[in-house]
Amino acid sequence: MKIALPFAASLCVWLTILGCADAVRESGGGNWIAEQDTIGDTVVVRTISGSVGLGKYVLERELTIGVLEGPEEYVLGNVSMLAVGPEGDIYAYDAQVPVLRKYDHEGRFITTIGREGGGPGEYQRATGLRVTPDGTVKLWDPRGPRLSSFSPEGELLGGVRVESRGLSVSQSLFVDTLGNAYVFTSVSPPTPGPPGTAPGGLIWLGPDGEVRDTLFEPDLGYEVPLVQETVRRGTSVLIGTWRVPFTPPAYWTFSPHGYYVAGIGGRYAVSLFRVDEMVLRIERDIAPVPVHPEEAVAWREAIVASVRQVSTGWRWNGPDISDTKPAFRELEVGLDGRIWVRLHQQAERQEPVDSEEPDPERVWPEPTVYDMFEPDGRYLGAVSVPRETTIHVMRGDYVWGITRDSLDVQYIERFRLVAGTR
Repeated sequence: MKIALPFAASLCVWLTILGCADAVRESGGGNWIAEQDTIGDTVVVRTISGSVGLGKYVLERELTIGVLEGPEEYVLGNVSMLAVGPEGDIYAYDAQVPVLRKYDHEGRFITTIGREGGGPGEYQRATGLRVTPDGTVKLWDPRGPRLSSFSPEGELLGGVRVESRGLSVSQSLFVDTLGNAYVFTSVSPPTPGPPGTAPGGLIWLGPDGEVRDTLFEPDLGYEVPLVQETVRRGTSVLIGTWRVPFTPPAYWTFSPHGYYVAGIGGRYAVSLFRVDEMVLRIERDIAPVPVHPEEAVAWREAIVASVRQVSTGWRWNGPDISDTKPAFRELEVGLDGRIWVRLHQQAERQEPVDSEEPDPERVWPEPTVYDMFEPDGRYLGAVSVPRETTIHVMRGDYVWGITRDSLDVQYIERFRLVAGTR
């Protein structure tokens, strides 16, 4: 579940810890030492050193689904979403077909669920896939717009039309431990944010499919630095915007415990906006990661080339690219409520990929490393993810993801968290 959006402005959680905080020690990973403090309506848990887990983790591969050639149910085209049921069954949405397939916990194909189309139980371009604690499969297709529910066996249980705006969001559906569903919408809150923001939130639907409320996104008072260009063609006006590389991103996601998790990557601070409880803010000290000068040049040239496809005379009109990277670049929440914070890393230059368009993310890829926290703020350790693997689902000691090989062939994989040395 990956959403990176500019926030509206008013609530600021960047507060300084005041007074003397207590040191807390627990076993595991080398004595977790943390400062804890309460500031207004926020509880701050700041890791100083150590962890309550193993400290360092790697992913040990346990299961692989997919083949280069063979039965069509195992040939993966473009699996954009994964979901995992209570018994470990795997649901994979292949956007290239499109098709929703179910595999058991040993990787055997079980059935195809629904089909392409615009009727009940059908889908065209789904952007949300989840499984509720009772095993009900939820699929959100904004083209419908329809939220469909299927039994674990693939039987259509019903569908509900949800008027939502947010077609460009890659994962736009969440569920909680009570069976509620939350669909992304870009509907503005009563108090609009500053110019350039894209406020939104989640339409809350009960287990019966009835709309209960709209939960607007946390308001962290941040405007993303941009470069932009306006092109006039006759009576039409085209406005393009690009985020300045390595400026802090603003992220939010949603916990299965029923609350937003959000933060701005420029500072290691992640806030859990818990329901009927104080806000919990997780902090940790890390050293800034430098931007290699050639890496900065590659990103700048890529943006300039993109803009000049529509405006040949354009010149850079935003802030300079920073010489250090933000603290983190993504936020995820596991099915168990654990917080996963993807850290920025030093890039490792690779040979350019054959392409007409420059792609600095492929030429200057970063190793994938996540910090993992319990929902109460205790630090478990850092998780190193294999190269070319994108994780989609996390629960306990297990992680499910998509890996691409050297031929760009996709494979669904299940990993187990084990102790690491790097």
